[in-house]
Amino acid sequence: MADNYDQSTVEPDFPIQAVSEFERVLMKEYGYTSEIWKSPEGDGIYFYAPDGSISDIENIDIDIVRKYADEGDPIAVDLIRCTKEEGEDKLDNYIMAHYSFESIIQGILKKPGCSGIGEVCVMGAFTCSKMRPGEFGGWVMRITRETVQYDGTYGIYQRMQEEEKFLSDLDLVYQLADGNCLDQEHDPGEPGLDEAIADECRRQRNALNYVHDYITNHGLIR
Repeated sequence: MADNYDQSTVEPDFPIQAVSEFERVLMKEYGYTSEIWKSPEGDGIYFYAPDGSISDIENIDIDIVRKYADEGDPIAVDLIRCTKEEGEDKLDNYIMAHYSFESIIQGILKKPGCSGIGEVCVMGAFTCSKMRPGEFGGWVMRITRETVQYDGTYGIYQRMQEEEKFLSDLDLVYQLADGNCLDQEHDPGEPGLDEAIADECRRQRNALNYVHDYITNHGLIR
């Protein structure tokens, strides 16, 4: 019998004043332990999931929610409102729908104390005590104030399989766009040329140069 492991880390640390105690409670429900890291620049909170992240919340302790609601925590207050309007049996689903761990992190990022943090990287790994195929891999999630992106090992592998055709199609698109670039009609350095047109010429050419460099320097091409 094999043992499977799933662990993940969250970076960077958050300023301690930007994370409420109840947010730490909810993150714990999703499998994320928190630690306080001391620093001369200011203490920070580090989240990690030593036993894997949890996708479903089951039977959250309503007394803990009430405790933080009584203290004025806005999330806890909203959860108590949910229980009064929809019943306590709806609470777990309400939390998962409105306060997933991704949305909790986004809420933290939107606080003034996190103005210097542009994005958060959550990185996870799957391992196994036996060398079985399909039991190893990983995933990564990029969280900003407005967006969440996710990808895993198999998603990356699938794109590798499709990459050769993608490069061929991208090259065709590049050839078509190159022939229709605005700088084919206007020299952006031409005296008297409207500055907006000149800027658009440069913008289109810079984009095309970026695509061209990507194609020509790709590992399947070199």
